[in-house]
Amino acid sequence: MIPAGLRAQGVNHAALIGVGAYPASTGWAALSSANDLELITATLEEIGFSRDNIQTLKDEEATHDGIVTFLTKTVRKQLKRGDVLMLHFSGHGQQARDDNGDEDDQLDECWVPIDSPKDFTPGVYEGEHLLRDDEIGSILADLLKTLGPEGHLFLSVDACHSGTSTRGLGTARGTDQIMGDSAFVAGVYASQTPGKSQGAKQELVTSPEQKNLVVFTSSSPHQLSYEQARANGQFGAYSYELCRSLRTMNPKGTVGDLFGQLESRIGNLGLRQRPTAEGDLEQKVFNGRLTPPVPAFRIADVLSDKTIRLAAGDLQGVYPGSLMALYPAGTSDTSAVEAVVRGNITASTAITADMALNQAVDPSRLKNLRAYLVYPAPPPLDLSIHLRNLEPATEQMMQGILKEYPFIEAGPLPSRLIVEDERDSVFLWTPDDRLIWSDRIKPSNRGWMVKAIKQHVEASAMRHLATDDPDYRATVVLQHKTSDGWKSFDGEEVPEGTLTRFEVKNVGSTTFYFSIVDVQPNDEVEVLVPASDQDGESFKLGPGERWKSPNFNIAPPYGAETVKIICTDKPIRLNQISGTRGIPTQSHPLELLFAASFPEVEGTRGIKVDEPPAGRGSVQTLNFRITRSE
Repeated sequence: MIPAGLRAQGVNHAALIGVGAYPASTGWAALSSANDLELITATLEEIGFSRDNIQTLKDEEATHDGIVTFLTKTVRKQLKRGDVLMLHFSGHGQQARDDNGDEDDQLDECWVPIDSPKDFTPGVYEGEHLLRDDEIGSILADLLKTLGPEGHLFLSVDACHSGTSTRGLGTARGTDQIMGDSAFVAGVYASQTPGKSQGAKQELVTSPEQKNLVVFTSSSPHQLSYEQARANGQFGAYSYELCRSLRTMNPKGTVGDLFGQLESRIGNLGLRQRPTAEGDLEQKVFNGRLTPPVPAFRIADVLSDKTIRLAAGDLQGVYPGSLMALYPAGTSDTSAVEAVVRGNITASTAITADMALNQAVDPSRLKNLRAYLVYPAPPPLDLSIHLRNLEPATEQMMQGILKEYPFIEAGPLPSRLIVEDERDSVFLWTPDDRLIWSDRIKPSNRGWMVKAIKQHVEASAMRHLATDDPDYRATVVLQHKTSDGWKSFDGEEVPEGTLTRFEVKNVGSTTFYFSIVDVQPNDEVEVLVPASDQDGESFKLGPGERWKSPNFNIAPPYGAETVKIICTDKPIRLNQISGTRGIPTQSHPLELLFAASFPEVEGTRGIKVDEPPAGRGSVQTLNFRITRSE
């Protein structure tokens, strides 16, 4: 007999479904779902899943019947009691007329298989191939029964069912087009609150018996789920950040810890997209069966005696310019051993990076070495921009800008920014319809366009600024004045006019100095603390100590606000860097990262670090949205 303790340990399994190559005849836009699956597969292998236990279904195989058979037969027969299953879907979502009367809003939330057209055609196609929430729920119930009470089912959905985009500039997953006849659809819209689209949360955790089911979805009701162009390809923003979060989380962390990381990372993108979570967030991710993160990276390929390819890349923070060192495999303390060789990263993808060695090493020896990150370079500031059917005058202006600023590259959608013109005006948009800048088309406005683009690059870099050191760690909350005193906000939306303040607490083990940087919805970056006329020595907290900011009223611009708390072992000079757009001598590591967010700093397309600067610290993030007062 196998002891009960061993039976309960189980095995980690994954079932990944990706639909991206929708035929043009269906009316759905093509997606990068296949890239998501490749990224998730590599991530799961890194954190302890066996490749043999990761099953995928994509594109032409992912019909309605194909998905059902895949989950109810192919996947289910591999499972046993006590196992863990991660089930992921990347594709389009859609709402359809409720077919059994169990929905208050008369709408089912659905996954869109590859054989489901977008349009309702009476008597021809009325949504028969959609995978409805009722059917998904039934499949999940059967899988949970197979896994038993000791098992764990983690459902991840990178799709949306009801979001809408005013201008349709970005590649997004989902639609606000309901699958139903015109009379029904008109009735649904007529019943909606003015100014809000239809949409309800897809609730799949519906009973206490499903306590071992956790559901993450890529966006909230009424929101789209966006794709993002990276230097190495296009991915679902949610899928990409989920992989980053899984790779960096504590193996014994809770589902709530993972979701907190994911929510913060997506918030840092500045998109109108917020993920959601259902289920018991206090349980361990994958029942706590994750491989602890390894500080050393495997050599995937030896390209020459001076060039290697690492099995690590952007997801692990290994960007071009990063300083690396090679040590024998199994080295636990690099401070006690001299590195075999050092070198810098010259190019990277999401999961690989090429490293140029400082000196030649016998290729047969390289295979037995591992790479350690000595000092991370900041992400490159390359910016993709799409020129959309421009008039000659606007086209000429943009071509001049592209020639002068090589970090800006023109390309197809999806891109980080979109330039379009209408009549005699030019507009600069983000993919999620956020207007960055607009003005008349005239030569004198060229400088303002460049300033807006640079400001967007700076803001994006600052939103992504992140590093962690457990000894220098803080919590930061936004508080508001109530009749019962100061309370932390419950939720992410803060109406304009609200009287607020920040509270920073040292939750690390040592005294630190702190700075506060604000990234506004209009992409303006401002160093709030210390102000230019304040001494950095004054902003200092010992373990357990708190600091409260002066009170202030929330004011426009509306949208996503990001606040960075930078904790360091000595005072740093962010205002000086912000004012001069340069790197001071004897820089602190976080001063270097901050300076690298400015395109004016020479060499920011992958800063090469030969020797790491001295200093320790971490960066904490607070995201919230400024809304109109009702």
